[in-house]
Amino acid sequence: MAEKKNSNEGEEIDDSDEIIERLDPIKLDESDKDVEDIDHLFVDDEITRDRSIDSLFDEERKNFQDDLKDEVQKALSQPVMSKASLYRMRMKEPSESALKGEIAQQKSVEEIWEEPIDETVESQNRKSVIVMCVLIALLSIAGGWAIWKSTHDERGNEEELIAQENEVKQRELEKQLLDTKLKKISDLMNQYFSAITVAQKCESIYKGDLITEQVQQYYSSKGGVQPISDYTIDHIIPANVDDGDVWEVFVSSEQSAEGRLKSYFVRLDDEGGYKVSWKADVCFQDDDVKKFIETRSKEAKVFRFEVKTLLKMATYNWGFKDTDYQVVRLSIPDSDIVFWGYVARGSTEQKMLNRFIELDLKNQVLNKETKHQFILKVRFLEDSPRENDQYILIEDVISRKWVNTAE
Repeated sequence: MAEKKNSNEGEEIDDSDEIIERLDPIKLDESDKDVEDIDHLFVDDEITRDRSIDSLFDEERKNFQDDLKDEVQKALSQPVMSKASLYRMRMKEPSESALKGEIAQQKSVEEIWEEPIDETVESQNRKSVIVMCVLIALLSIAGGWAIWKSTHDERGNEEELIAQENEVKQRELEKQLLDTKLKKISDLMNQYFSAITVAQKCESIYKGDLITEQVQQYYSSKGGVQPISDYTIDHIIPANVDDGDVWEVFVSSEQSAEGRLKSYFVRLDDEGGYKVSWKADVCFQDDDVKKFIETRSKEAKVFRFEVKTLLKMATYNWGFKDTDYQVVRLSIPDSDIVFWGYVARGSTEQKMLNRFIELDLKNQVLNKETKHQFILKVRFLEDSPRENDQYILIEDVISRKWVNTAE
């Protein structure tokens, strides 16, 4: 009867009256007592229980029509609802109509396939793919380069370390060889200074067996071989003479003239041992200097000289002009014989002479010396008068030291 009344008077009742009528409390029968016993656990004492909403969920699915769905939605829109009702709503499975509506909204494969393609989105996706590919390629290249660089650096560092180790080993080997060589030279000088006979002296002399007669004549004029006991070997350095294996040994002793260091030259012989250049030691002259002066020899002769440059009081005479020649002072050691030697300006001989003098001045051992050792080839000019016995032409520079590697 309530349903008939509602159907006849539906147009005159507004929505609020309808909601109130549908939410009137419903009396529970005996079968609902158990539910009430369970539901009271979820009852909020401050909120009125909505039995009308709870009864809606007890309907069978087949009776859950669209009109009932609307009423449920209206009921849920109310501001007050019990916790039990909310709990049941969450626990209920979706209705068949709700599932049908959700499924109806899903698109089929054919519909998705037939949908027009958004070229803008596709272009953006294509650009994104290209950008990602470029980034991946760049990262790959950077990673590969980093690996190569690391490997190359490690290989380079390893090669550099190996090169350094080899260089250190080479230096150590050279130092050992140098120490061995210097010891041999030092032992040789000890043997040379301790000799008391010509035979003992010749054992330490370069090609001593070939110049024994000259050695004998020299020491006979000097009163015999005199050993040297009080001496000190100060320096042993390369002599740099014609790129030969020649060493200059500087020795200080009480016999040294004017307190200067005396130079001895040691050279490698044909048998691989070191010997003393005796001719350089005694400044031996292969040609007769006095005969050279007496004859005013126009033929060039080779002598060992002490050379001194002249910056003041340079003398030009007997066919030599300062515009054409450079003059130096030439003296024969252990004698009072002095010459004025002239070398043509701009010639190879002048360049060699000045260069060797400059090298001696740079030598830290000889930088205080004013005299330089040279082996020179000299002669008198063709028109040199008989009164001239000092003005000679320097025709060639044989050696910058008194040791002649050509001998």
